[in-house]
Amino acid sequence: MGGGSSTDRRYMSGMLPEDYWEKVAWPENKEVLSILQLNKHQALKIFEAFVDIDSDNSGEMSVEEFHVYLGMTSTKFSERIFGILDADASGALNFSEFAVGVWNYCTYDVRLITKLAFDIFDIDQQGKLDLAECDALLRMVYDVPHLDNIEGPPSGKEIMELIDVNGDGEVTIDEFSDLMETHLYILQPALDLQRALRQRLLGVKFWDGLTELRRQLFAAEDSLASNSIESMKEILVIKQKERESRQHQEEEALSEEEQAHILEQKERARRKHAEKQYQKKRRVQKLNAQITEEEKAEKLALAEVRECRLMLEEPFTFDQLSERRQAREALYSAANKLKDASLAALNVRQANERKNSIEVDRSVDLFLPAF
Repeated sequence: MGGGSSTDRRYMSGMLPEDYWEKVAWPENKEVLSILQLNKHQALKIFEAFVDIDSDNSGEMSVEEFHVYLGMTSTKFSERIFGILDADASGALNFSEFAVGVWNYCTYDVRLITKLAFDIFDIDQQGKLDLAECDALLRMVYDVPHLDNIEGPPSGKEIMELIDVNGDGEVTIDEFSDLMETHLYILQPALDLQRALRQRLLGVKFWDGLTELRRQLFAAEDSLASNSIESMKEILVIKQKERESRQHQEEEALSEEEQAHILEQKERARRKHAEKQYQKKRRVQKLNAQITEEEKAEKLALAEVRECRLMLEEPFTFDQLSERRQAREALYSAANKLKDASLAALNVRQANERKNSIEVDRSVDLFLPAF
């Protein structure tokens, strides 16, 4: 953690700052900060700064603490910026307001800073200011009671003459933006405030990169919003919806993938079962092909004996004695056939076993050393 968060310092809920970050601050703000393209490490740097500023461990920073941290004197404009960051108008910033507000202001390009300053006084959101409102805008930015106090160069009077380009007594946002392209000094205090924030938090180069990323990702929200504050709200709301939509699509895709995986497993099991059945059938066919004629005769004789026995086991009447006698004679005959067939099959099996044994002995002899 940063310099203000020593190892023995206790922060909110009596936790160490690093524990509070891991258990509370990051989980609560992860979604929003991720939308703003801040990873956990970068967001931690902003949290460390917040803890350094929040010296009383209240979980909030006051406008005074804000200016002390930046090393700047409080002005009406900087106080107004603080008020804009203070989303709930509580008079203090919590970490979420600070992080989102810092990102918002630090990623402004000149066009958006111009729009921000313009929006502060364009109360009716008509996209134009009269000269009195322009006068008030400049006095607030430069923190002076009268334009005459802006000595310049250019002086306050000269700036006003530049602003009212066509002398119609009104300035549109487009006219004001065009003027800022070539006369940055008009809003120099606003640019100085941004630079101070950038330097204290993550560095100017880092924020330059995020400013470019903001142009790429959030240009629509920045251009269509009625003012710069609404732009920030639009970014968070729309991008959150986009993230939720992507998550929903990913969940659906995952569900479809799981279904496909289940179907694939079932198909694999079906093919495996079919292969087993096929191999079993092949083994049976192979075994049948290896059966000798004697063994086939033995099987037929055994089947005949079983059939004769079944006939004798059936109940009979006195009138069926003759048939019964014939069935018994058939059983005796079948038994004799089975005896002869079994003996013949046994002789064949023994002969084959002796033959196989001799072949095994011969194959073994090939590997035995000669003596």
